[in-house]
Amino acid sequence: MINPPCDSTCLRQALHHNCNGQFIVVCGDGEYIIYTSQALRNKAFGSALDFVWSSQGTGDYAVKESFSRVRTFKSFKDHKQINLPITSADALFGGVCLAVKGGDSVVFFDWEVHFRRVWPPCSLPHSLTAFPTVLARLARPGGRIHP
Repeated sequence: MINPPCDSTCLRQALHHNCNGQFIVVCGDGEYIIYTSQALRNKAFGSALDFVWSSQGTGDYAVKESFSRVRTFKSFKDHKQINLPITSADALFGGVCLAVKGGDSVVFFDWEVHFRRVWPPCSLPHSLTAFPTVLARLARPGGRIHP
């Protein structure tokens, strides 16, 4: 077994469980480690500035490797690197869909990494103050975006 690069001296900044509670991820110092929740065995690890789980697959997740690169994983295996239609990825949001927040917009993808929509449309001059409301709508089954 290969030991993960983040040992006990690593600063833990976040702890999240996946949709069914079988796995947990510990994030910190630009790295993540996924453990089984029962025995705390290492399942996967790597470098990431941000980490989010999918709500659809047990081992599906996405990591922000840099401000311009997001990578998805399916069943704990590398799936796809996303070509972002925005200049910089500030934050990731997981769940039913993958949302990548940029400076003035949010880009939505399904977990197969098909581009869905940029919100808000370029003609809207307001900030992203309504973004949490949009994510709450999307979190519901069959959630849709209505700006």
